[in-house]
Amino acid sequence: MLLLLLASVIFYSFSGIFGLLILGALTVFNYYTGIWIEKSENKNFPLSIAVILNIAVLFLFKFYNFFFTEVNSLFSIFEISISFPMLQLIMPVGISYFILQAIGYNVDIQREMQSPERNFLVFANYFLFFPKALQGPVDRPRLLMPQFYEQKDFDYSRITSGLRLVAWGLFKKLVIADRLGIFVNEVYGNLHDYSGPLLLLAGFFYTFQLYADFSGYMDMALGVATILGFSMFRNFNKPFGATSVTDFWKRWHISLSTWLYEYVFNPVSLYKRNWVYGGWYLLFSLLFY
Repeated sequence: MLLLLLASVIFYSFSGIFGLLILGALTVFNYYTGIWIEKSENKNFPLSIAVILNIAVLFLFKFYNFFFTEVNSLFSIFEISISFPMLQLIMPVGISYFILQAIGYNVDIQREMQSPERNFLVFANYFLFFPKALQGPVDRPRLLMPQFYEQKDFDYSRITSGLRLVAWGLFKKLVIADRLGIFVNEVYGNLHDYSGPLLLLAGFFYTFQLYADFSGYMDMALGVATILGFSMFRNFNKPFGATSVTDFWKRWHISLSTWLYEYVFNPVSLYKRNWVYGGWYLLFSLLFY
C-alpha cells in the first residue's frame, strides 16, 4: 500500500509540487468531511460544505480565467471600468476527475450508500491512484475502494492481459489518433485553403481521432490497473456500433455519463418532480445533465 501510494505521489509530482500539494490537501479535506457527514445529525450541512469547496477549487483552477475573461469583455462593451485579474496557476493533473470522485464519495455517505473510509492509506490510494489520473475513469468508491484491501498475488495471465491492453491503447493513440491528427491539424489550421470535401473529411477523421486518443489513454489506464490487480470502470463500449443517439451516449465516456445521471440528473429531477405541468422538471434536469 505504501509503495503504491509512493508511485502515485511520484507520478503527480512530475506536473509540479504545487499541484501535488493541492491534491494532498483535498485528500485530507475529503477524508475528514466523509467522517463529519456520517457523524452529523444534519448530513446536508457538511455535504454542502464539501461540495461547495470542492467545486470552488475546480472553478479556481479550470474556469476562473475563462469566466472572468468573458466578464471583462462584457464590462468593456458597456464601458464599465472594472477588470478582474487573471491568475497564473498551474492546474493539478487530473483535478476534474479528482473533484468528481470526491463529490460522489461525500454524496454516497450522505445517502448512506457508503461508509466513510477510516484507513487513510486506503483512502489516499483510492483518490490518488495514478492509472486514472489523466483521463479517468470516474470510478465509484464503493466499487474500487474495497479492492485496496484485497491481497494482490502475482498472476501471469492477469499481467499479460494488462500488457496487451496497454499495447492496444498505445496503438490507438500513437498509430491511429496521432496519424489522423497530422491531417486534421493541417486542415483545421488552414480552413480557407481547403475545399468542402476536404473539410468534411477532416471532420470525419477528427471524430475517430478523438475516440482513438481518449479510448487509447483509457485502455492504457485500465491495462496498468489490471497489471496491479485492480478492476476499473469500463469507459467505452463500441460507441460507433450504437443504433441511436441515446445508445451512443450510453456507450461513450460511460463513467462520466453515469456519474452525471446518478449525482446530477436524477437528484434534480426528483427535487423538481412537482413541476409536472408540461414536463418542465425533466427539461430543468436535462439542463444540468
